[in-house]
Amino acid sequence: MSIRSGAAWSIAAGVVLAGCAALVGAEEATLVQGSSGGGSGGTAGSGLGGGAGTAGEAGAGEGGGAGASGCPTGETSCNEVCVDLKKDPDNCGSCGNKCGGMPCNEGKCGATNLPEVRDVCTGGIPVADIAPTEAFVYVLCQDGQIMRSDAGAMQFTSLTAYKAKALRLARTGPGRVVGILDLAGPSQIHAWDDGGGESSSDIGAVAVYLESRLATADFGGVFVSADYGINLVRLDGTFEATCSATVKVATMVADDKFIYAVGANAGAFAYERSENCSQTKLGAGGNPVSVALRPGGVLVVHEGLAGNTSGDVTFVNPYENPPVYDVLIDKLNKPIEAVSRDNEEIFYIEDPSNLGRIASWKPNGSRGVLAEGQKGARALRWQGDFVYWGTQNGKVCRIHR
Repeated sequence: MSIRSGAAWSIAAGVVLAGCAALVGAEEATLVQGSSGGGSGGTAGSGLGGGAGTAGEAGAGEGGGAGASGCPTGETSCNEVCVDLKKDPDNCGSCGNKCGGMPCNEGKCGATNLPEVRDVCTGGIPVADIAPTEAFVYVLCQDGQIMRSDAGAMQFTSLTAYKAKALRLARTGPGRVVGILDLAGPSQIHAWDDGGGESSSDIGAVAVYLESRLATADFGGVFVSADYGINLVRLDGTFEATCSATVKVATMVADDKFIYAVGANAGAFAYERSENCSQTKLGAGGNPVSVALRPGGVLVVHEGLAGNTSGDVTFVNPYENPPVYDVLIDKLNKPIEAVSRDNEEIFYIEDPSNLGRIASWKPNGSRGVLAEGQKGARALRWQGDFVYWGTQNGKVCRIHR
């Protein structure tokens, strides 16, 4: 087993807070008189900068050359170090004003890019899943109702014909979302297309378990897991037994060759989609809690130990023998979910019970924080230029990535 690790840390995005809407640390910048260009101290001048000269001889106006502090135009001497008060997170707006890990934008700590927030699930019922497509955003509420909105407007209405019936919801390809519905009789597989088309087929009792999990791929159906069995359910209602898992499946995803599953307190596995359904345990890190597809393999999210930063997101390539492990994001505090934008960014949720951080990672190793204070964040997804997540009190949030 080969393991690589990379974890350069640089905050690359803004931070927002609680309820998806409040700006974190957005204090008004304090104007430091005569501090830019004209040097600190002295008796003359209250402008923003000025011409070169001795300390305190700042003239009115903006710009000018270096003052007695020796700092270039646009920078200020803080503890004898030249900094840009508009950008420096340790001296944001004024010397010594620290942003606490957030970026400094125009002399203010935090972001200018706030997320859109919608109250979606009636009565504050938790969001169970989100499935965005190019045209629509589908939301499954924990009470079984399905809400849908035009992707541009983010104005949700109930698909009332399926209220309190949905067990699971998943995107199965461009412009298509599939749900498994419990109709108090034969269950159904139901598909909604961006073009307005719908189809449904009875599938018997295969998905009557509330804990059934869906794994999707672009083959016109979904994998359904009820406890230990994994079945392929097609849109015409036919299904076939695919694997008899050795663990009770908690969550899973699938690509053209493998089904990747996390067992309840039992580890992560890759099941080959073949006649014998051979199994490989994916043994990198501790306490895997979820999996997500990334080209060429799978992301395994390890929660780590409680109360420390031992969690990580590891890329596993099961196409190699033995599998190759690459720890992409380490030193995380109880991460629970991750999604990959093709082979580019990875978005993840960290410590939803307390920190509630929505963050990003780029292949160059840089990290960014999109939002914090998102208590109970779940159902992290991306589509186009937006990252989506739900909350435990029925809200759906999205922010430009």
